[in-house]
Amino acid sequence: MRHNLCLTLLSVLLIFFTFACDKNGQTPGKQQSLEDAIELTKSEWNKYDYAIAWDEPIPANTQIDIVLGGGKENEVSPEYETWLIVADTNPLANGGPHYKWIFVSTQTGQISTLMTTSEPFPTHEDFAKHVVVIKEWKIIEPQIAIATPGQKPRQTTRANHSANNCWAIILSGGAYTMINFVRYWNDCSLVYKVFTQTYEIPKDHILTLISDGTDPAIDMYLGNNLYASSPTDLDGDGLPDIQYSATKSNLANAFSQLATNVQPGDNVVVYVIDHGDHDGTSSYICLWNNQRLYPHELASLAAQITPDARIHFVLGQCKSGGFISALSGNNRTITTACREDEYSNGTTNGDYDEFVYLWAKAIGDDINHSDENQDGKCSLHEAFTYANEKDRFRNPYVLYPEHPQYNSIPSTLGSHYDIVGNYAYIPRIIGNSDISSNSDTTYSIEDLPEGAIVDWRLSINNQVLSIGTGDSIHLSNCYSTLPYQPATIRITITNVGNYKDRKPIALWKAGIHLNNDLIYDYGNGPSGEFALWCNPAGAKNFVWETNDPEIQIRQEGFFATYEIYDNHEPNGLQVWVSFDNPLGERTTVVRTVFDSNK
Repeated sequence: MRHNLCLTLLSVLLIFFTFACDKNGQTPGKQQSLEDAIELTKSEWNKYDYAIAWDEPIPANTQIDIVLGGGKENEVSPEYETWLIVADTNPLANGGPHYKWIFVSTQTGQISTLMTTSEPFPTHEDFAKHVVVIKEWKIIEPQIAIATPGQKPRQTTRANHSANNCWAIILSGGAYTMINFVRYWNDCSLVYKVFTQTYEIPKDHILTLISDGTDPAIDMYLGNNLYASSPTDLDGDGLPDIQYSATKSNLANAFSQLATNVQPGDNVVVYVIDHGDHDGTSSYICLWNNQRLYPHELASLAAQITPDARIHFVLGQCKSGGFISALSGNNRTITTACREDEYSNGTTNGDYDEFVYLWAKAIGDDINHSDENQDGKCSLHEAFTYANEKDRFRNPYVLYPEHPQYNSIPSTLGSHYDIVGNYAYIPRIIGNSDISSNSDTTYSIEDLPEGAIVDWRLSINNQVLSIGTGDSIHLSNCYSTLPYQPATIRITITNVGNYKDRKPIALWKAGIHLNNDLIYDYGNGPSGEFALWCNPAGAKNFVWETNDPEIQIRQEGFFATYEIYDNHEPNGLQVWVSFDNPLGERTTVVRTVFDSNK
């Protein structure tokens, strides 16, 4: 994710627009000042959020060097002396062909424009001193939540002993000073605080590689033509947290440390926020000093870690989806901010990067909304779902839409665990909601974690029966004595955490049931209503009948209204209702009414 540093002759579209000077109030031959050039081209740059100017005229046919990561390509200015203005058509994008170079003749005001994927970077070593910012989007200073002495981190219920078995790499290359935006530092600071304060991952388990590391030299752009050295304190406790510069050699050293320390069953988070791009063959991450890190190189470094550890990659750079294929493997999840052919974006105020900011909130201070199953933990899949759904750049109408990607092997890994290895999934009982006493029925648990101990119980009419252990149980016909009984199957899972689930079920028994308590008579003189003691869920095709032809029955479903003709006094009256239970079995319930008034 970055302002693209590459410019080839094929990637540059040069379009020259010539405007009559008097059309803009300029007189041909009049010397144009920089202020004149800025005003003259206002319609070219003012529609965008960010634009800069070079404070000295560019001589005719000046060879302007544009950095190419590891080499240079030459571009020549027009055949006359010009002022140079550059507009960034989308400064919140972390890459892409969005720079408009505008050359203005110092003599005539003639305008020529150049659209390119690359940022202007003349050979002047003091480039920043010559830049005049003429339009700037909102940029904030590094946001550190300063803690007072003795202040304790925010308390959490999500951290436990497994945090000691978690490790992390936080990587932000930045490429070089002019495009190492402060929002990348903000992203790293935010996720570092979530790791250490919310999840209590030990600080000596987190390896931080950010731009030029601990070098006090200027390495970060703050906006408004201001630059600074990246603060090494990421959490505001007054102690340095950044350890290394973001170079290939230091990254190799970081993974070597993990390879030595990470044990089977441990958890590793590799978090990347940075510029990234695609060279036509492969995506890559931009490290400090324009080094490139390709997917196969990152995969090779990660392969040093024991395969029995869980590794979670969170990649926020442009073209990050191009890393999925190389990194995908057993015991791994991969979350990216965009596809291989897309650019990722900063938040609309420029404070952070959109997707990774939302991801950090999901596992951090907004867990009440990201935790879909409300088990008090946010799984890797829940974090992705939260950030993906809230990502405003998924809108296809924005200039550079992004579509976050997710990969998990096995498919349940990301939905079952959070970043420190806490089990973050509530097991579900799988089986029919309606069962018959005429046949056995099996219930099982979806994705039961290894080593779990299960206790199964069946509740019928407030009577609780212990019916087995293991990953499944069978119910047979001994459990139903009535035509319809509501019941509940419950499980308690221990040894991998304490989890519970319940599944309401209906026990059905076909045939004829003689029971006066199953049908109620709501009578009032010569008319009234017969009704089943409850409305059996899913039952249908109710038919009510009596053994007395002098009683008129009106069918209403699980109840029926009746009316007695001509002061008839029935004796030994029987009422019955037949219906199909949800399993298609015909059931009949009979009540004998001895009251002569009915």
